[in-house]
Amino acid sequence: MSEGRAVDLVQQVATIAGVDEEKSRSILGSIFTSVRMAVDAATFSKVTGVFPRLDEWMRGIPLAQGRTGEIIALAGAEALKRQLKQQGLSEQQMQQVGAAVGAAVRQMLPRDACDKIVQRVPLLGG
Repeated sequence: MSEGRAVDLVQQVATIAGVDEEKSRSILGSIFTSVRMAVDAATFSKVTGVFPRLDEWMRGIPLAQGRTGEIIALAGAEALKRQLKQQGLSEQQMQQVGAAVGAAVRQMLPRDACDKIVQRVPLLGG
C-alpha cells in the first residue's frame, strides 16, 4: 500500500471512530496484531509488504508495552473486540472500522491472502 493509502486508512478509521490519528493508528495496530496472531508468517509478510507503517502501528497498541503474554491475549475474534472496546469503540464503530480495514486488505492483497485473513479475523469481513 502506498504511503498515501496508508494515511487515508488512518484518516478513515479516525473519522469512523471519532478519534485523532494517533488513536487511529493504535486501533489499526490492535487489528493487525490480531491478524499477525491469526495467520501464518507467509500470509502476514504479504500484509507487511503493503502497509509500510504496520510495525509502528503495532508498537502503538496499549498491550504492546507489556509482556508478550499480553500481546497473545489479542488472538481471537472476541479478544480483538475486547481490545477495541477498551480503546473506546462501540460495536457499530468496530463493524465500520473492520469493514474499512477489510476493504483495504481486499484491495491490496492477493485473494488467497484476503480469504485467509477474513476467515481468521471475521471482523474484517465487513
